[in-house]
Amino acid sequence: MTAFEFPGPGFTAEQWNQINALATSLGPGQGLWLSGYFAGLDHNARAPHTGAGLPLATLDPIAPWPAATPSTRSLTILFGSETGNGAGLAKALGEAAARLGIEPTVVDMADYKLRRLKDEQDLLIVTSTHGEGDPPLSGKGFFEFAEGRKAPRLPDLRYAILALGDSTYEHYCGAGKRLDRRLEELGAARLAARVDCDVDYDEDAAGWIKAVVAKLTPPAQAGNGGATARAVGPGSASATPTPAFDKRAPFPATVIENLVLTGRGSSKETRHIELSLAGSGLAFEPGDALGVLPRNDPRLVESLLDTLRLSADTPLSLKERKTTLADALGEALEITAATPRFIEHWAEASGARELHELRGEQQAEARAAFLRGHHVIDIVRRFPVQGIDPQTFVAG
Repeated sequence: MTAFEFPGPGFTAEQWNQINALATSLGPGQGLWLSGYFAGLDHNARAPHTGAGLPLATLDPIAPWPAATPSTRSLTILFGSETGNGAGLAKALGEAAARLGIEPTVVDMADYKLRRLKDEQDLLIVTSTHGEGDPPLSGKGFFEFAEGRKAPRLPDLRYAILALGDSTYEHYCGAGKRLDRRLEELGAARLAARVDCDVDYDEDAAGWIKAVVAKLTPPAQAGNGGATARAVGPGSASATPTPAFDKRAPFPATVIENLVLTGRGSSKETRHIELSLAGSGLAFEPGDALGVLPRNDPRLVESLLDTLRLSADTPLSLKERKTTLADALGEALEITAATPRFIEHWAEASGARELHELRGEQQAEARAAFLRGHHVIDIVRRFPVQGIDPQTFVAG
């Protein structure tokens, strides 16, 4: 949490220093818990000591703030995932709902009892996409049931879908889109609009979780601004400290060993690489995954800037972060392989007839053939746009 330099009303300098020291050490959820705790102390100090009041000394310092009024509707969170991203998001969604007094059932699609679907009331789904718009292997049975003739009508169901995908593929978030259409056909009502997430999904997923949980909040609680939500006590599972490093703030590990394991005649190259995590506080265990964050070729970045006639140090906003155009092109954006979304974007910007003719589902084969032979730099050179706004360009 952030410390403030100005003194609060009625505090001595010593008290304010102590408050700031505490504030800067708090983790997620702990400030909320303390706000409720101190509100209780203040209320007790002001109230007369009748039978309803308790002396300050009897207050339990770890007693939770009054819990939220639970929703009367059941909530199931389903996830279909092969890499673990969907499972992690489903868990985060479940924790967010639990903090508002809602008790969700979080379950892998592979373990879901299909006969339960007809009795579901609120259903939140996180699913990835593979191949030609197909669901993950763990979700194959659920999709076959939902899309089959035996699927039940679902007039009492509310649902929302978070679709994970990769926009470099033709059938971007195809599994989530399929399921969204099918549940609507079965009579279910959308609790919130589907959100399609690209490989850099964190912010979009967080926004979807926030929006969906707000829709689940009981009316009495929502009208109170969520103030009666269950507080998170220190040491609880939901008060997990934020990790010091993640893919948005990576740890710059040093390569301490890099050995080629394959022989000279091998058709591939396999390496043994060791990284130093000294000073990071990180530890790897069997089954953990290592993320490698590449940078684009500086020569390609320069070539793209020259073609667009844009300045490298142009300031812009990328996913609510301030950066420069050169940094965005060098570290945050895919500037080699063009995507169907970029075709749509550049068709609008350039007005090029050839690009417009590649749009739409019926042109999928022709569009895929075009993309195989054209990178981003090829397209912007072939269909130039004079004076394009940098923010407009990176939006595609």
